[in-house]
Amino acid sequence: MAVGFAEQRGRSLRDALRTEYTASLTTTRDVAQRAEQSLVDLREEIGGLGKKVEGLQGDSRAAREEDAGRLQHEVSELMARLEKIRGYVEENEKLKETLQQLEIRIAANHETVSGLRREIDGLRASIAEAPVKAPGPGEVKPAAAIPESAPAGDAMTALPLELQRQIKLMQSTDAGKRWEAVGELGRSADPRVIAFLIPMLRDKDAFVRHHAAEVLGELDAKPAVMPLIEALGDDEPFVRDMVYTQLRKITRKALKFDSSAKKEERDKQQRAWRAWAEQQSTEKGAGNG
Repeated sequence: MAVGFAEQRGRSLRDALRTEYTASLTTTRDVAQRAEQSLVDLREEIGGLGKKVEGLQGDSRAAREEDAGRLQHEVSELMARLEKIRGYVEENEKLKETLQQLEIRIAANHETVSGLRREIDGLRASIAEAPVKAPGPGEVKPAAAIPESAPAGDAMTALPLELQRQIKLMQSTDAGKRWEAVGELGRSADPRVIAFLIPMLRDKDAFVRHHAAEVLGELDAKPAVMPLIEALGDDEPFVRDMVYTQLRKITRKALKFDSSAKKEERDKQQRAWRAWAEQQSTEKGAGNG
């Protein structure tokens, strides 16, 4: 009887253990499933976070590229502004140089005007002290303040009316009008005006003389070579310099002349030019004979 009870008790215990094992196994499986599901959910969440990170990285790259593009555009604009500023600086330097040249010309003009005023005062004093008389035999007629244009008559009337008008303007007492007339004759490029321009190398205004020498050079005025050589003796250095430049241009000759040298040296160099021109004239005459 005791054996049966023990067996019964053993079976009950096995059933209880089996039931408990089954329950534990079920619980364990549930826990495992939940854990696995949690793991899946966690993986999905991690994947989502990874996509967000990639998206953020992509946004960051795009932002960096946008920033870089904007910065490049700003740099380009700054470089363009810098080039414009450089252009302004260069233009300003040119304007300064032009202003300095104008100041030099104005100063020279003031000196010329002052000299002319002194000359006029001297002439007035001479006129007041001496009677006016016509030049006697052998006396030289004083040079006109404004040189007369040597050609006349047919030489002038053969020219277009506008050029005739400019030639007449070269007799004006206004130095500015004479200066403009010289330029207009030069712009005509008509070689017939050369004979009318040559006397302007002796104009009383230094700027008119300077302009006349310049225009004769532009016209390649071969007949003006000897008058230009004589004009090397001009009182104004800037006129002498222009005369020498145009003389070399016309003659293609490189004889030396220093417009800023002392008068003795300039006279010596002028004589060398004169001797060369006379030799050319002699050789040309011999060739024609």
